[in-house]
Amino acid sequence: MQTIIYDGDTITHNGRDYKITFEPDYDTGAPWGEYDGTGIIREGRARYSGDGYEKSPGERILHSDNGYAWFYDWQATMQKAKREGWGCDVEQLAKRLGRTPTRGEVIQEAVGRDFKFCRGYLRGDWYYVVICVEDVETGECEYLGGVESLNQVYLSECAFELIGNMGHAHQRAHDGKFSAVTAMGV
Repeated sequence: MQTIIYDGDTITHNGRDYKITFEPDYDTGAPWGEYDGTGIIREGRARYSGDGYEKSPGERILHSDNGYAWFYDWQATMQKAKREGWGCDVEQLAKRLGRTPTRGEVIQEAVGRDFKFCRGYLRGDWYYVVICVEDVETGECEYLGGVESLNQVYLSECAFELIGNMGHAHQRAHDGKFSAVTAMGV
């Protein structure tokens, strides 16, 4: 069973204590500005007419806040997803539909998931974090930023990987000191 690490936990690994913290990553921007494979999103001042927000055909309102809005171009994103071969868990979609999904339905599902993912970012449902692993004894730290806060299991796996990296570095340093002492005949 996977051990779940939470902010502020201290983990002992190979006789060493490591403190783990998860801090907001203010250096990583919105997912659509940082990474490929996300929808086409336009930001702008929300201009409200009697019929709703002014948007282009094919756009959906992703999020609005204090007179500012983000528009998700669903139509253009569908075309982009087809070109780039976006996908989803086809077996899960087939269970929900009760049949094998068409390629168009797979694309539609992938774009819908991206829409929800981007909306969640804007609504603060998730954010990017920096994982810091600190060796309690030495104060040395290893960092990993740009990690989505959505999945505590994944955050824990990343933290354990950093701990492993630090443990290997300590072992190499220890082996180097041992080799130097042995070579000097001490």
